[in-house]
Amino acid sequence: MSTTPEGAAPARRRTWILITCCMSLFISTMNASVVNVALPALRRDLGASTAALQWTVDAFTLVVAAFLLMAGTTADRVGRRRFSSSSSGA
Repeated sequence: MSTTPEGAAPARRRTWILITCCMSLFISTMNASVVNVALPALRRDLGASTAALQWTVDAFTLVVAAFLLMAGTTADRVGRRRFSSSSSGA
């Protein structure tokens, strides 16, 4: 069974979708790590308890993930060309 050009396009598209999903998860995890690095300073400067620090990390991660979903939905609805050209300038 040979791969036709028609069959190659959906496989390539699925690969890019998987890569995009993995990158969004990586970005969300990286942002949570950045907040974790800032926790000692937050505790010292604001006098936050351990529970408050846990809520801070959870809330931040949830907000970043929600913005990633909204950005993806916006890009799907508006379209790649119109979305990128409207943000590129003047």
